Amino acid sequence: MTFRPILKPKVRQLYALAHAIRKRTDKKAVVKAWFERAKALLDAGRK
Repeated sequence: MTFRPILKPKVRQLYALAHAIRKRTDKKAVVKAWFERAKALLDAGRK
């Protein structure tokens, strides 16, 4: 398996937030932020 770097900054942000979810004790706040950010990125991509 070959590792391919994530070049798109928006996708990299989502991966970073997803990684942060596992490290937090209060996961709810981070999950909420992740979904809000993902929704904003998807909505911006539709325009």
